[in-house]
Amino acid sequence: MKLDLHVHTAYSLDAGLKPEDVAREALKRGLNGVAVTDHGTVKGGLVVRKLSPEEFLVIPGVEVKTTEGDLLALFVEEEVKPGDPLEVTERIRELGGIVVLPHPYDYARRSTIRGVERLARIVDAVEVFNSRCLSMHSNLRAAELARAKGKPVTAGSDAHFALELGRAMVLVEAEGLDGVREAILKGDVKVEGRLSPPYVHLMSRLVKESRRFKGLVGLGS
Repeated sequence: MKLDLHVHTAYSLDAGLKPEDVAREALKRGLNGVAVTDHGTVKGGLVVRKLSPEEFLVIPGVEVKTTEGDLLALFVEEEVKPGDPLEVTERIRELGGIVVLPHPYDYARRSTIRGVERLARIVDAVEVFNSRCLSMHSNLRAAELARAKGKPVTAGSDAHFALELGRAMVLVEAEGLDGVREAILKGDVKVEGRLSPPYVHLMSRLVKESRRFKGLVGLGS
């Protein structure tokens, strides 16, 4: 199976990928499934799963704010409150989820976790390829971190738009959510990826500012 394990939909303020388009666009790009990890909510993943064909695997998840940066939660169907990284990690595991350290060395993003070396010890896996990183160096350092800490790995495009889907993925021989979850934790995945064009960050900025503007206009009407 080819799975993109870091995807955002329009449930994220800065993403333009509609939930109803995810499966169709992902299948066009040869993917068998995705993990939907919207900022601060699991709603996007649950909606995508409902709208997708049975043969397309949808892993519900969320990108959670912590006091030291963002963490990814995979295989969770309930909301996870922001907070201290240890508390957030504990809550994700209570829900049966996997805790992933995303883009650990992409310091161009304010959401990148601080205290990488320390927090790498408590997560379940490290994202070693994120297509929205501005350079390959960030991903190579992430792979080194995973090896040094003996952690399983994941990869994802961090797609906010359809054109990004599948730019990074894991290849896994497994069936269903439980099989994929077990394979990730055991480290039985292969990673493939390429960087997205830098202009996708501008696209996200424009979508975010447009939505904020519409919100302000709505408040003033």
